[in-house]
Amino acid sequence: MLQDTLIEGDETVILTLQNGPGYTVGNPSEATVTITDNDFGNVTIAPLDADIGEENEDPGSYQIDLGGVNNTGGNVIISFFSTAGSQAEEGVDFQTLPASAIIGDGEQFATINVIHIEDTEVEIDERVRVFMNHSSSTSLPISTDISLNRAALLIFYNC
Repeated sequence: MLQDTLIEGDETVILTLQNGPGYTVGNPSEATVTITDNDFGNVTIAPLDADIGEENEDPGSYQIDLGGVNNTGGNVIISFFSTAGSQAEEGVDFQTLPASAIIGDGEQFATINVIHIEDTEVEIDERVRVFMNHSSSTSLPISTDISLNRAALLIFYNC
């Protein structure tokens, strides 16, 4: 077994012995070993474009970072939601966000775009806060540091 830095999850090895000339294999003839992956990511979220312009349709975006390349052999799904601490209202001030981001095998990042909904109401600048709450991979857990598992964007109103 060789040490690597790949985030790939636990792996299973099955060794089976077979009868051969001059010997008979006893029972059990098979053994299973699990190689526990000791490489973990630390899933974080941060603003990629922290300002959303009201008039010029400039979207804001968040970037989810697994902290390493996904080598799990499948998709990693990160669930998140717009928090109650947001001043901007989802579906009113900005388009409804998806409930999760999918990061494919061999990838490290996902981008969540936040699109402003144009209106004629005179408003103050408002924050859009997002909080990550679940990762589908135990090798790629959500950071427990509150400065890394939530992020905010600002909608600038030009009325």
